[in-house]
Amino acid sequence: MELKTVDARFQTRGIKTTTSKIAIAAIDEKSIAREGKWIWPRSKFARLITKLSDAGAAVIAFDVGFWEPDDKRTIMAIEKIKEAL
Repeated sequence: MELKTVDARFQTRGIKTTTSKIAIAAIDEKSIAREGKWIWPRSKFARLITKLSDAGAAVIAFDVGFWEPDDKRTIMAIEKIKEAL
């Protein structure tokens, strides 16, 4: 029912023209297949922000919940190996 009311509101509003100044980067199955298992480390988001800023983005917003702490087990394991060597 909710989705039907959303559809009706968009139909009532009518067609809106778009601008090429807005880009949406979505996390989908293709992204996960290429970038690895979700939940991605914060460093991956940091690199994305840097790339978007370098490309001229004025505003960057995330619709992602950062609920769990960043899992750095791999980095910690590498650090331990480096210390041992």
